[in-house]
Amino acid sequence: MSNKLKIYLSGHIVGVTKKDLQSYFLWRAGDLEGLGFQVFTPFLTEFDKVQHSDGNDPANTGRSIVGRDNWMVRNSDIVFCNLTALPKKVSIGSVSEIILASELGKYVIVIMQKENIHQHIFVQEAADVIFENHEDAIEHLKLLRFHS
Repeated sequence: MSNKLKIYLSGHIVGVTKKDLQSYFLWRAGDLEGLGFQVFTPFLTEFDKVQHSDGNDPANTGRSIVGRDNWMVRNSDIVFCNLTALPKKVSIGSVSEIILASELGKYVIVIMQKENIHQHIFVQEAADVIFENHEDAIEHLKLLRFHS
């Protein structure tokens, strides 16, 4: 059994290109694994099936995607949610994951700018800490790793 802190990468995906999502999540997962974290992210597993599901694959229905993401939140120590994409619509999935993580007593780190559409009391109060940029959030994670 691993004693690594488990971290779930969450974030806005609607309106973000497949290439940008893969680039960001592969880069971030590699960065966090290099820091000694065990990383969970749905964006690295069967990305095409999740994004382009026709509903015929029982492992990639809406229910199975929600169930899998919720399972990853439940089994993580930290939820690291990137909302910096400045989307035109709120990411209901990301907000749901933030709220679930908070209710389960997980440590919730959110990254979003002051003008972000996700600036809402529910996100602000469910997050343990909110950073405006990745660099500060990663520095914070480095400190957490040493105190675990």
